[in-house]
Amino acid sequence: MPPSLVPPSLGVVPLATLLAVLAPGCNPDGTDDDTGGEVVEGTCTLGLTDAEGTFVPLGEGADRLELILGFQGFIWIEVNLRVEPECPELVDASTGITMDGHGSIGGAQPLVTLDPTGSGDYLSEDILMFLNGGSMSEYVGRAADLAVALEGDGWRCVASAAGILVDDDPCIHTGEDTDCEEEGEDP
Repeated sequence: MPPSLVPPSLGVVPLATLLAVLAPGCNPDGTDDDTGGEVVEGTCTLGLTDAEGTFVPLGEGADRLELILGFQGFIWIEVNLRVEPECPELVDASTGITMDGHGSIGGAQPLVTLDPTGSGDYLSEDILMFLNGGSMSEYVGRAADLAVALEGDGWRCVASAAGILVDDDPCIHTGEDTDCEEEGEDP
């Protein structure tokens, strides 16, 4: 059986520890472990892209984080980062989610594209934060702390936010298509 593509659980880890783990590669003197060069610290904001494609920053505690159910049973949240001012076009993302009563889950997404918005900043493509080892009913209504680190070409940024996990979308997502039950149809 092939190894799982879903990131393993990290156990219960405080968010501060998770943020420290998500920002690897830097020595206390500000040099990159791999190259010995300076690491440029970028500024980024964690948020969501709404139905119109507008970036909406996550605030403190009251934001709704939509859980997405895929056709193979994977559950995830899609987030984006707004980055200012300069950054590489491609970066690697490290993610972490800490939930009330459920511990922490970490993951990675390589080769995330950062596109210029025309306003002097950049917006990441969707970053998928997978929740594995549970069901929708276990996650809905839980408070969650999210952290994402982006790194590439001697540059990095780290952002975090909090929200409540919700399931307002009754569809099962199958890539480009979605499978939604018709009103009045039995599941």
